[in-house]
Amino acid sequence: MTRAESTLQKMGINTAKRPAVRVIACEKKAESVLERMGLRTSRTVNNSKKADTGKMEFESILTGARSAAKAAYQEFAEKHYRQYNFAVCEHENVLDDSSPIKQAWGMYDVCGFVWIEFSRKNSPAIIAGFKKYGKTSEKKKFQIGETKMVMRLKNRWTQGCTLYVPEVRYGNGAMGAMEAAGRAFCEYWNTKTGDDLYCGSRID
Repeated sequence: MTRAESTLQKMGINTAKRPAVRVIACEKKAESVLERMGLRTSRTVNNSKKADTGKMEFESILTGARSAAKAAYQEFAEKHYRQYNFAVCEHENVLDDSSPIKQAWGMYDVCGFVWIEFSRKNSPAIIAGFKKYGKTSEKKKFQIGETKMVMRLKNRWTQGCTLYVPEVRYGNGAMGAMEAAGRAFCEYWNTKTGDDLYCGSRID
């Protein structure tokens, strides 16, 4: 049994009674385990106790990843935000930078947005888990607690799936720390499941 198959079984996603298919491990990128095993997830589970255990396992990994993100944010902030790195000035004439400065603020970092992204093919565990254990109010949107997964069509800008995590959202004046949080979340999750989540960001 591969690590990916073991993870899916722990989460209550049954891989038994399926054709035995050998999943070839990839050093840098997890393969599409569900697709290769021909697995199709269902909300109907015969063994309710196993389903509860699987849900607890999935949510435990999710909680661990969120904790790792929070710790990484704090560590980065304590190390790099000891003094202001940028100054924001408001001039008396907003169209003339040479006019007298009316007031000024200090900033530790730039502002922006940070998110977690992945594709259907390279991250089977997180997709199967959210579909099976998450609540959904809209098509292609699943939620577990405060964490949301949105599935879109893949295009040139996105891999198709985005994860919105409270600890990894807005880098208002702390972009670097928020990116560190995003990377920590992905690293923790990928290590535990074999998925291939990665962090994206944009300066605002």
